[in-house]
Amino acid sequence: MLKTQTRDTNVCTIKEMMELCVQREVIGVRGEDAILPCLFHHNEGNNTSELVFILYKGNDFIYDSMSRSKGRIQTVGNPSEGDGTVRIIDLKMEDEGTYGCGFRFKKLGDQEFTTIFMNKERRSELRVHGMFLIFFFLFSFIRQTLTENENCVK
Repeated sequence: MLKTQTRDTNVCTIKEMMELCVQREVIGVRGEDAILPCLFHHNEGNNTSELVFILYKGNDFIYDSMSRSKGRIQTVGNPSEGDGTVRIIDLKMEDEGTYGCGFRFKKLGDQEFTTIFMNKERRSELRVHGMFLIFFFLFSFIRQTLTENENCVK
């Protein structure tokens, strides 16, 4: 049975005794790096082998922890320990979109892989903003905070 649940800012998919969680929304700035967390928990202990992290955008596979060509995607976590967190280097506007992740592994003694992927309706949304927009929001926030402080003093 596969279900989805939300915890704070994370979205988790649970399948049997496995849990896969991502951050619901990641906001990045064009030209900077963005971190996309993906955490996998299971109750198999040390009874697994060949644990592989998989990342996809929309329905397109874009990365796995076994591939040699990584481009602008860099592993930050340790996939063999269930941490598939990645960094996208030098964000481009076309990086914006919906990302999903998954893990594939073998239970010791099994020939078949066990896989878990995020439910399609609950994935991580990456939003990329230009630097000007970030400064505009920061300026607006500071101005609002100063105005509220002035009103408290009066």
